[in-house]
Amino acid sequence: MLKLKKRLIVALAYLLGLGLLAIYAHFTLERMADEAARISTLKIDESIDGIQKYYEQDMKPVLELSNCDVNQKDCEQFLHSVSSFLFVDPAIRSVSISDTKDIYCSSISRFKRTPIPYSPEDFLFRPNDSEIRLFYLKKNGLIRELKDYKSKGTLQLRFYPHDDRIVHIALHPNSFFALLPYSPYYKLKLDFVNASFYSDGSIIETPNALTPGKSYEVSYEVNPDCLYSYILSHYSFIIVFWTLIVVSSSNVMYSKLSGLNLDYWRIKRGLSKNQFEPFLQPIFNADGTLRGAEILARWVHPKKGLIPPYKFIGQAESNGQIKEITTQLMDKCIVGLKHADFNVNSRFHLALNVCPIQFEDRQLFRDLDKFKLAFHSKPIELIVELTERQEFANNELYVSSINNLKSRNTPIALDDFGTGFCSMKYLLETEVNIIKIDRSYVSTIDSGPNTSILDSIISLARSINVPLLAEGVETEEQFTYLKGKDIEEFQGYLFGRPIPLIEFVDRYLSNKE
Repeated sequence: MLKLKKRLIVALAYLLGLGLLAIYAHFTLERMADEAARISTLKIDESIDGIQKYYEQDMKPVLELSNCDVNQKDCEQFLHSVSSFLFVDPAIRSVSISDTKDIYCSSISRFKRTPIPYSPEDFLFRPNDSEIRLFYLKKNGLIRELKDYKSKGTLQLRFYPHDDRIVHIALHPNSFFALLPYSPYYKLKLDFVNASFYSDGSIIETPNALTPGKSYEVSYEVNPDCLYSYILSHYSFIIVFWTLIVVSSSNVMYSKLSGLNLDYWRIKRGLSKNQFEPFLQPIFNADGTLRGAEILARWVHPKKGLIPPYKFIGQAESNGQIKEITTQLMDKCIVGLKHADFNVNSRFHLALNVCPIQFEDRQLFRDLDKFKLAFHSKPIELIVELTERQEFANNELYVSSINNLKSRNTPIALDDFGTGFCSMKYLLETEVNIIKIDRSYVSTIDSGPNTSILDSIISLARSINVPLLAEGVETEEQFTYLKGKDIEEFQGYLFGRPIPLIEFVDRYLSNKE
């Protein structure tokens, strides 16, 4: 099951990397296609604007002065005026003039009248004002089927100088295809009102809803096959490199990612909102004198209320967020205890739970140094409680961590002794100052003669002269038994529950009589 979980996590990480690469490639390809469409639009605008400018400056004045719809002479005069236009602009195929029935003057048929075959297009694209219209036709009144070009048909650019007069400028489709650069990774699409030209040379006759005032629009299409080809041709090296990284570092990746889930992001948000609060549980000696307190993390959520530690501590320890939580707790303790009255017979010790992952960088020691500096003149002593829910990554880290604590004269306590990974290891290799008896052993007192393990722990501590603190003391019977065994300090609901720092200071460390 563990191997399957590992494979699933590594596979998800691998697929996530490929997914991010695909998203990046998609946006890169979209930018390329969008830029190509923009450039094509500018070039087509330039071509159409040139034709429209020539029409306004050269054709229209001749049409307004002549009656070329009446006699051959006027037609010849008009054709002569546009002859240079036909030869200079390679996009122009022909220029013709018609009324609503016949083409009566054309650069192809000259003065010969040619009926216009009425079709839906002729009415569909006839405006009510002087707008121009650009659309695609497979045939016109002069040639029934146009087959002499790469793509059948012509583009018709129509101007309407009078209600009964239409100027037809036939354009070569190839001249527009030339303005749609081909790419194997995307298609540029040139839309007219009744057809679409594609950069691969294809034409699809279909009605298109253009933006009002536009006679054409350029867009692009990127399909999954094109994206797949683009990724393989441009990012194959990255895919191979990512594959090698995942294969070679799967163990490290698993250890880092296995602890990341929704709780990680919830805790991260809680940290950013400063929602983790220190609760203090008092510690007393046998005669009821306050000796100190243990700092316990509580998550105070604005909607969910008080979130107990068992719902987040394990997750935070496994992914390293416990470091940030500890820093937040320590900073709040510095502020909250600043004006506390430590009116006790001996030094007040404040216990802080620390797990092995917190020794992997310097943040913990920075927190300890900051706390000691803040209370150097106060009778308060910070004790580090080594928890056993995790094991040190290696012996070198363990030795280095203990030496760093000793160099700061920081007392060390073994928390939940006998329940974790390496109680005896800590005891043999570390000069501990306190052993904390776990509540699970204390609770055996209520079960009659089942206190053999508890008694063994007490005997062990006595043999090496290490003081004991009993956790989870909840009944008078437990307290009486432990007191009879000369246990030095006690902690549990019998003496006091964990309470917010401010409340703890007000109850135990204030000048109130």
